[in-house]
Amino acid sequence: EGKQQERMAEDEMEVGLGIHGEPGFKKMKLAPADDIAKLIAESLLKTVDSGADLAVMVGNLGSVPPMEMSLMTNSLLKHMKAKFLVGPASLMTSLDMNGIQVSLLQLSEGMEQRLLAPTAARAWPAAVTPSEPTLMPMPLKAPPAPEANPVRDEAIEATIRKACEALIAATSELNELDGKVGDGDCGSTMKQGAE
Repeated sequence: EGKQQERMAEDEMEVGLGIHGEPGFKKMKLAPADDIAKLIAESLLKTVDSGADLAVMVGNLGSVPPMEMSLMTNSLLKHMKAKFLVGPASLMTSLDMNGIQVSLLQLSEGMEQRLLAPTAARAWPAAVTPSEPTLMPMPLKAPPAPEANPVRDEAIEATIRKACEALIAATSELNELDGKVGDGDCGSTMKQGAE
């Protein structure tokens, strides 16, 4: 932790660093995913022939949440046209390293078949052809028909009302308890539901 603090400030990141922490080619301020993806894509695309068919591999180095990996992969694919995508997945990790790894493979004769060949390696995700998600209409569910003979039990209703009143009265106490372990809004949420 000490070395990391000496090397980079809280609001900095490194692009192109090694898996063992070797210095990268660029140290910069934290930036949006699209800006980072553009920088990575532009750097990598210089290493392949223009217009070549590419396979892109996106790896999680250890502690990037799945949602962030998906966002980053989406951003990368905006800046490079990939015939195949491998990942995002934990392909080579370094414990809790918070970063991504991106590799490009310029496809030549026979590589596509090898990339798509079945394998017994359980951690290897299948290469897929990236595509836009298809939006599917979701039919609206018809509202339930009103009950012909609704049953009303005054004892049950009184018990529920009493419980709701108790929740409303305990709003401050529940918020205080929740504030010790959470965000302090449990009582307010319960009150809203009880009202």
